[in-house]
Amino acid sequence: MKFQVAKQDLDAAIAAVSNSISSTPDISGHFLFRRVPEDDTRVEVRTYSGRLYSGCPFVATVSGEGTEFTVEGKRLKAFLGSAGDCALSFDADDKGLVSIVAPGMGTQHFQGTDPTPFPHWDHLLVKAKTTATLPAARLAEAIAYARPFASTDEAKTPHLCVCEVRNGVLAASNSAFGAGTYLSVPLLKGASIRIHVKDVGALLTFLGRIEGDVEIKETDRVAFYVRGDGAILGESRLNVEFPKIKTPPPLDDHWWKIDTARALKAMPFLKSGASEENLRVRLSRPDPDGPIKFAMLSKPGKSSEVDVTCVESHSVEGATPIPTAFHVGYNPLLKLLELHRDVPEITIGITVRPPVGGYLRVVDNKFGEGDEGDQYVTIVAWLQ
Repeated sequence: MKFQVAKQDLDAAIAAVSNSISSTPDISGHFLFRRVPEDDTRVEVRTYSGRLYSGCPFVATVSGEGTEFTVEGKRLKAFLGSAGDCALSFDADDKGLVSIVAPGMGTQHFQGTDPTPFPHWDHLLVKAKTTATLPAARLAEAIAYARPFASTDEAKTPHLCVCEVRNGVLAASNSAFGAGTYLSVPLLKGASIRIHVKDVGALLTFLGRIEGDVEIKETDRVAFYVRGDGAILGESRLNVEFPKIKTPPPLDDHWWKIDTARALKAMPFLKSGASEENLRVRLSRPDPDGPIKFAMLSKPGKSSEVDVTCVESHSVEGATPIPTAFHVGYNPLLKLLELHRDVPEITIGITVRPPVGGYLRVVDNKFGEGDEGDQYVTIVAWLQ
């Protein structure tokens, strides 16, 4: 099999599939090139590693016998990094020897591996049904927002190591620090994707290369994310089921609008003296018209606190009063604040659940208002 391709076209295709190639010497560490059936003007490059697999077609002039061959990933990347902007000529024989000519540099030779074990997904893609089509940037923003709240402890909470969509709500939750996100994305109404937290980075990179819409196609075993030119990222579905999504009430009993930058500065200041075993932030407002006091217990046992400006506040008539003070986990509160780093003020809803419980809630409207827009809800539960 032979083909000639512009290096910039091959670079773009290699970039699209590099997130699902491993560093092992077996076939999962190789780029597989295969002829597009009955088309002498395109070649597809494919990769896979565990749950993830990718493919991307590119324009090429194809000739000769044979349908597919492989080149070791790290060697091909090194070769491409040394070649200039030119037309590259590939020639693979029936024994897997691949010769690549780069004008101005010369010919390099690579030993491919047997392509037969490569787990092609064509049979799954044929069965897959389109469950959603939406702007790639819109999907990427929701997934990136949810990722910090998914668990990473596969040993204790494998069912929470995902971001999952049900009935148009993308949810992620981590019981270890009592926080979760519930992102209503109407354009995902028909989808049921379940994205493993370790695969989010690869998916975000893939989505970031898409201008316009991404099509989601699903079977009960896999979800495919398809670009307009045919490039694809697939993820095998985790078998462990995410808990039933319970969306929080739509209104809060109280809310504080606070200075985001000041709160973000307070967090590492307080943590610098705290014990790693006691990462609890105490929130209080002794003066109803004054600042919110962020406090943590230092390792020597003394409390350190920082005043954070409260720009506005409100309480619903008849609501259970906010207690003198309550505690939340340092990590979920920091994640929540960091997601709002670009806004000068953040409005934090407060709901009391007697006798001693409650939670914080932040609501963000994205991509418009009402039924056409997306609503991001984040919950941080109080610590007992």
